[in-house]
Amino acid sequence: MEENINTEENVSLKAFFRLFRANALVVAVCIIAGIVGGLAYFFTAKQHYTITVTMGITCKDDSGVNRMSTAYLNTIVDSCRQNYVLEEANRLYSPNGSSVKQILPSNLNVTYDENRVSYYIHVSYEDESEELATEKLNALVEAVQTVGAELASEVITYSVTITPIGGTPQVANNSNRTVGLIAGIAAGIVLAVIIVFVLYMTDDKVKTKEQLEALTSAKLFAVLGSEAGADLAKTAESDGMRRLADHVVILTESGEKKTVLFTSAVAGERVSETVAALAVKLGEIGKRVLTIDLNFYEDDMHSFLGAENTMGLSEYVEGKATAEDIVSDPGYENVRAIFRGDRSTNPSSVLVSEKFRTLIRQAKDEYDIVLLDGSPVLASSDYLYVAPIADASVLCTAYGKTKRAYVAEAAGELIRSGAVTEGAVFTLYSAKIGRTVGYKGETFYAAYESRK
Repeated sequence: MEENINTEENVSLKAFFRLFRANALVVAVCIIAGIVGGLAYFFTAKQHYTITVTMGITCKDDSGVNRMSTAYLNTIVDSCRQNYVLEEANRLYSPNGSSVKQILPSNLNVTYDENRVSYYIHVSYEDESEELATEKLNALVEAVQTVGAELASEVITYSVTITPIGGTPQVANNSNRTVGLIAGIAAGIVLAVIIVFVLYMTDDKVKTKEQLEALTSAKLFAVLGSEAGADLAKTAESDGMRRLADHVVILTESGEKKTVLFTSAVAGERVSETVAALAVKLGEIGKRVLTIDLNFYEDDMHSFLGAENTMGLSEYVEGKATAEDIVSDPGYENVRAIFRGDRSTNPSSVLVSEKFRTLIRQAKDEYDIVLLDGSPVLASSDYLYVAPIADASVLCTAYGKTKRAYVAEAAGELIRSGAVTEGAVFTLYSAKIGRTVGYKGETFYAAYESRK
């Protein structure tokens, strides 16, 4: 059974989106947080202005012909590469060196045309205000003219002209505020997906009919609601209990199987209440039913049936009472019950006794159906004595609460002890949890209604 835990269900896109829908609040919080973050950036982000300009240096000889000597070209290019122009521009822009954001070398590129006549300085940089960007541009133009004139006077006798090329320099708003807003929303969505995916991958609880049937190797008989403390008669009239009663009737109608053990993997899966309500329902449809409380771990059967646990199996096995003495009438039509009796009695001494086995045989002769309320499989070893004498077993599982590993282990233990597991029951069904796997209200039952 253990391998089913790993192999019976792969990542389902459909189930994932159902979980996404079921965790709508988490998703909404993540997306809202992303929107808030994006809006915060949108309204608080500093404005950035980008300056892009190309300046050309052209040399002309005395005749007015465009010329540029190789010596001059190499000198001017080298001066830019050594950042002379930028040093001068930054000095002009910030004489005292207090500029927070100076023009950086990475913002400048040097090229020249194929005829080696004109030399170009390409500048592109960002600043936090249009005024600062313009000031830098003016300082850079002045630096180019100053450095260029100095260099020209040293290496050539030609006249030098330095002008921006392409008209007025471009000044563009480049704050990326819209991109920041979109990125914030996207981050919220991604965070929601990650959280839901983690929930999906770490969920090890039994939540679907397919899971429970695979783990127990048995058919799902019914799904019972989560209403605690409800009137037993009303519980007996629920849709799930009617379905469970139908399955038990079909299971026992041949007369070959009369004793049905109801148990669970762990405590708290409402087995005793299920057995009590089932007995009431079976009695209503005319079946003579005897419930025997063998749940020495929780001992709740008498309280659900509204009776006193004053005398029961313990007294019978110890010879303090007869079989007739321990049979109680809880006041429901066709229903009788035997409770456990003295709580101090060792359960093993009761369950291994021949008197207990004789009692079971007599009950099968006198009643149409004998319901055994067993202790949780993983909480005690009582199932080792009870399972072999039961004609059929039904494993109850708390919907969306019991781990798959526990159900698999309990089902395996029942099989190894000689039990014949005929069915499984979901108890404590929650519509909220059910929506994560696509089950909602009556639609849950529709999937297996025709299989009764």
